[in-house]
Amino acid sequence: MSRDRVNPRETSLPGAARRQPWTPRQWSWAVRGQIPVPPLLQPSLCKPVGEDRASRMLRKANKIRMALGGEAGTSAFIARKPKGMWNRTYQAKVDRICRAEYQADQAFLSRYGDKLDFDDLRAVSN
Repeated sequence: MSRDRVNPRETSLPGAARRQPWTPRQWSWAVRGQIPVPPLLQPSLCKPVGEDRASRMLRKANKIRMALGGEAGTSAFIARKPKGMWNRTYQAKVDRICRAEYQADQAFLSRYGDKLDFDDLRAVSN
């Protein structure tokens, strides 16, 4: 593959078509540095602006919940297993939901835990 010719796979945006932008062999070449990686396909080195870790984790959990056919939000029950889905696939998705919500809780507490008064929270819950 010549470096001066433009490969149409290199110029396509990831996810624009329903196929991989590169073949697995081309990815292995790029990892070894044999061909240059186009800027659109390079991993981002900066954090997303305007969204903290807790929000990202909750958005991830809600996306999986909606894919299962349920409602978004931590107060909603996780949807039942769709007909035709393997049990292990359903359980893996449920585990990902629980893990993402747990990470969101941990991120929230690490950020705002010092501002919360846990004695007041216990009094309200009783």
